[in-house]
Amino acid sequence: MRGPLLAVLASVALALPAEAQRGWRVEGGAVVYRPEQTVRHAGGTERQSGVWMGGEGAVQLGALRIAGVGLFGSLGASTGGTAPQTDVRVTAISLAGLATQWLTLHAEGEARRTDDGAVATVRRLIGAGGSLSLGMGVEGLRGMVRATYFPVTVMSAGPPVSLALRGVAEVSYAPRGRALAYRIAYRFERYDYAKGESGTQRLEQVRGLEIGARLRVGP
Repeated sequence: MRGPLLAVLASVALALPAEAQRGWRVEGGAVVYRPEQTVRHAGGTERQSGVWMGGEGAVQLGALRIAGVGLFGSLGASTGGTAPQTDVRVTAISLAGLATQWLTLHAEGEARRTDDGAVATVRRLIGAGGSLSLGMGVEGLRGMVRATYFPVTVMSAGPPVSLALRGVAEVSYAPRGRALAYRIAYRFERYDYAKGESGTQRLEQVRGLEIGARLRVGP
């Protein structure tokens, strides 16, 4: 997995403008995610929801940004559902570069571990994408949309992932000269799995609100 991820990260870094060599900033904070997962499999539909919490951090070097996040929590069956309680742990790292004033390119790697008490599964993803960011008329207030496609997927067990996509719409408030910054985002993820031995296919969607606050240090 490391080979493809390093290749994608190197491609993003080489595409950056010369200004990526100037300036720096370090950030760290907390994040809370309220996911709702819908799974369609074998003619049935299961819905689960939960709360994931964790931390995020980033290092900004001019137009280059290296970020990481770690989340943990659980997914429980919605009212009337039969899906077992599932513990979840997610870790991710990304490299992003400012291509223009409003366009950012990024590469991302993620590992998600789920454990329902009977089976523990690890899903690893490697992908790339881009984001558009624009000011919203108030100093420090910005809107952003980001899309990521994950062509490299590795499963520790079960059928492989045939399609993995993620979209994010976010509003952030980071006023100049202040150490604290805030963001709220809506995430949508889709994962299509290859057909298993039974001939059925698992289709998974995850969506929900994410809220974060972070402390910024730097010029």
